[in-house]
This record gives sequence, structure tokens and C-alpha cells, in this order.
Amino acid sequence: MSASHQIFIRANRSLSDIVSDINKATGSSLTSTGKPEFPYAATLDSAFIDIEPTHDYDSEPGLPFEEYSTILTVRDIDNNQKREEALSRGIFAKLATLPGYHVMLVFDLQRNLMQS
Repeated sequence: MSASHQIFIRANRSLSDIVSDINKATGSSLTSTGKPEFPYAATLDSAFIDIEPTHDYDSEPGLPFEEYSTILTVRDIDNNQKREEALSRGIFAKLATLPGYHVMLVFDLQRNLMQS
């Protein structure tokens, strides 16, 4: 499995509201997958995105996973890490400007790239 970028999200909103905000931030239309672990997913021009509404990751130094309930994962279709990171940073920036959102951009669940 390839490394990917994850945006950890903490917001005092319902999952459907978070999905709606992600749709606006990405210009996509996340649709139901029928899978409880990844209930929503979409294909963008160059990437796949999906949402995990909950996770079991324990916090580590510099990676406060437990403070965030939802994960948006971005995977480039061609495994182009630079393009994937640029897309992830753009989504992060849009979500970070929304009132009540706290987000953390992580690469491969190992490196915290930025937090709001």
C-alpha cells in the first residue's frame, strides 16, 4: 500500500455537514459507499478521496490523533506524491478557514505537515 496524505478533522458538526463542507472544499460530490469504515468517497480529477468518520489511532509526539475524530484521505491516482500533497494542502487550507474547524495534515500517518 502506498503512502498517502490524511487530513484529520475536528469540528462540532454532524458527519453529513462535514461531508457537505468537504464537497465545497474539493468541488466534488462524495457519495455513499455502503461501507461503514469508509462511508463516503469521491474521485477528483487526479485523486481518490474517502472519509473515515472515526478512527482508533493513538496520539504520538507531534501527532495528536486522538484530538480529531474524522479522517479525509487523499490518494493520487498515479501515485504522484507532489500532486497529492498540493491537492491535500489546498483542501486543508479551505477547511481551515471554516469556523469551528481544526484540521491537521499528515503524510503516511507519520509526519505532521501542518495544523490549524
